[in-house]
Order: sequence, then C-alpha cells, then structure tokens
Amino acid sequence: MSYLRYQDSSADGIGSSPASMASRVAWSGMSQATFSTHVLPYFGIALFLTACGTSVGKVLSPAFVLPAALLNLGLYFVLLWKRHVPGLNVALLYGYAFINGLLIGPSVAMIGKAFPGLVTQAFILTAVSFFAVAAYVIASGKDCSGLAPFLIAGLFVIVIGGIINLFTGGAGLGLGLAIISVVVFLAFTAYDMSNIMHKFRDDEYILATVELYLDFLNLFLAFLRILLHLAASQRR
Repeated sequence: MSYLRYQDSSADGIGSSPASMASRVAWSGMSQATFSTHVLPYFGIALFLTACGTSVGKVLSPAFVLPAALLNLGLYFVLLWKRHVPGLNVALLYGYAFINGLLIGPSVAMIGKAFPGLVTQAFILTAVSFFAVAAYVIASGKDCSGLAPFLIAGLFVIVIGGIINLFTGGAGLGLGLAIISVVVFLAFTAYDMSNIMHKFRDDEYILATVELYLDFLNLFLAFLRILLHLAASQRR
C-alpha cells in the first residue's frame, strides 16, 4: 500500500482529478492514485448503469419488482464477499448498479410523467451537494469518523419513521423523513470519503466505490422525495 504525503499532484499522476485537490493533505489510507484510477471510474460507470437500468425498469411489469429486489439484495452480499476478486468484483458491482436502476425505474417514470423536469432537478441537487461535501473532505483532510453515532441514530430514525409512515401515510412525516435523509446521507458522504482517505487500504477500492455509490443513490432518492412533496403541495 502506498502512502502519499504532501506530494505535488503532477508527481503522482493525478492530474486535474478531484483527488489532486488533496495534494497538500496527507492521505494515510487509500492512495490518491487508487482513488483516481479505480474508485472514481467505477463510481461513474455504476451511476451510468443505474441510469440505464432506470430506463429499462420504466417498462417492466410491477410483478418483476419482488424478484429484482431479492436479486439485488443477494448481489449486494455476494459483492461484499467477493470484493477482492479481480474482474468478478467489478462485474458484480455493475450488475448491482443496473438492478438498482431497474428497481427505481417505475417510480422515476411515474414522477417524471407527473412532474416533468423533477428528476433532473433532483439529480442536479444531488450532484452539487454530494461533490461539494466530498471535495471539502478531500481538500481539508478532515477526519469524520466521529460522525458514526450520529449516522447510526439517523438511520434508525429513517427506518422507524418509514415504517410508521407506511401505516399513517402522512405527507408531513414523509417530507420530514426525506429532509432527514438528505442530512444523513450527506453526512455519510463525508464519513465515507474520510474513511477512504484515512482508513481504507488500496485493495478496498470496490468497497469504497459501493459506499460512495450508495450515498449518491440514497441522496438522489431523498431529494426526489422532497421535490415531489413540494410539487404535489403546489398543485393542491
């Protein structure tokens, strides 16, 4: 494992990638080179495949949702299990990302049809906030490991609140949970980026990619729910 401390970005081959912002910040975990040549490309391709899966999922029967969800859950655990197997780990990551797209496809299609432009707005908000937080952590080298208790508590609130909302169906509770989800997954972005910089080894590039990918995806869904609530309230 290589350790890059206070090196010039041109020396490690990062160039103009986001990782070069940390040329004056010590990376004691995963190297900047591994982050730039493995995590970032796999992350981008995974998002692209999710978008492709979303396009396919728009036309699938609702009966496909349960089998796809079970397949998705199985792929996730197999991916974590085989994350150190070259080639297979990347194939599992891409399959997992595509299935995620299939699962959210029907909802995205319904929202896009009812409120044109809403999905694009949610994506822009997600991209801006996600990369702003990641860039801040990279540039500052901040250790965000202290966020762990907050993140656990936040997930607990989201899960319990989501279960309650299934039975009550309250618009206010749904909006509140979506706002909490945005805060929690932005904090997860900072936490995971910090772990990549300070704790992850170079051979954990797939795990790093999965964590950032899930942060982005969950953040997108949270922003989409917020915009949906606001747009629906304006039509009443």
